[in-house]
Amino acid sequence: MSHNIVAVRHIPGSVNIADGLSRQFEGLPKGLDNDGSLWPVDPDSDDNVGLEMDVFGVGEEEVTDQEILELWRRFADDTYFLDIIDALLEIQPSRKTRLRDRQRGRHRAVNYMVEGRKLWFVGDGMRIWAVPHWECVTRGEAMEMAKLEPECGGHWHWDGIKIILLDQIHRSGLDKLIFQGI
Repeated sequence: MSHNIVAVRHIPGSVNIADGLSRQFEGLPKGLDNDGSLWPVDPDSDDNVGLEMDVFGVGEEEVTDQEILELWRRFADDTYFLDIIDALLEIQPSRKTRLRDRQRGRHRAVNYMVEGRKLWFVGDGMRIWAVPHWECVTRGEAMEMAKLEPECGGHWHWDGIKIILLDQIHRSGLDKLIFQGI
């Protein structure tokens, strides 16, 4: 198999097929409506009507809502829930996160909602749950609840405490936190 490389060169004059089109308005006065000399280089619909949404600047969004700030402070040490909060509220995180972590947070956020200064787990929509939604808590809050449950409800083993807490809260690694709390 061989290659035949041929150099292509422009030959001015009659050999150029588009030469007549490019020279059709030569010698005529410029600025007529139909000659195209006043048209922009890239005629676009935005030239005629303008942008639908004006862009004033691009940067990190500062959160001023007090409820959101409280929620962020509450889950400051828990990046799992912090990524979900950022994805739910569609806020670009100010901390350094990888694109993959932000995408993972958006994927996880499908099962969560923010309402009344709290983060709630609403389930996956595939199974029937006894409770419609659970409050998401930090590790420290889960350990405190695990400590208080035997005092309020009598003597419980860790599995009994887990059953009671699973109806109230949503927290990954709850077994370990119950052992630490007791």
